[in-house]
Amino acid sequence: MKLDIQTSKAMYEKFKNKIEPKMCYNNVFRISTSMMSKFKSGEWKVAYGYISVFDKSLYARHCFIVCGDSVIDPTLFAASGNLDADYIITKIYDNFSDYTKAIEDNDFVPDLIRPLRELDKKLFLKMQEKGIYLVQ
Repeated sequence: MKLDIQTSKAMYEKFKNKIEPKMCYNNVFRISTSMMSKFKSGEWKVAYGYISVFDKSLYARHCFIVCGDSVIDPTLFAASGNLDADYIITKIYDNFSDYTKAIEDNDFVPDLIRPLRELDKKLFLKMQEKGIYLVQ
C-alpha cells in the first residue's frame, strides 16, 4: 500500500497538538474518535501492521489508517519519517466498533500487542523467510 501524503499531512496539521512521535497507536485512536463518522461509515479503517525503516528489509510495528488502497499516516509527519515507506498489514478493523471493543478488551490500551500476537507471529515467520525482519 502506498502513502497518501496529502491526507496524511492534512491529518497531522489538523491534529498536531494531539499527535506525538512514536505514539502511533494513540495517535490513530485520537483521530478515529475525533473523526468517527469516517470510520463508522467504513471510508477509513484502522490498520495494524509494520512500516519499513531504513530499507525494505527491516519493518517496525505500526498503526495507521487505510482508505481504499492508500495509507493515511499522520504519525509519520510527527517523526519526519520516510515518505517512501512501505506498509505491511497484519489486521484491518473493517468495523469501528470491533476496533473499540478490541481496545476495551485490552485494558483500554490501543497498542493491541497482546490480542494481535498470533497474527504478528505468523507474519513474522512468513516475512523472515523472505529476508524481511519485523520488530516490535
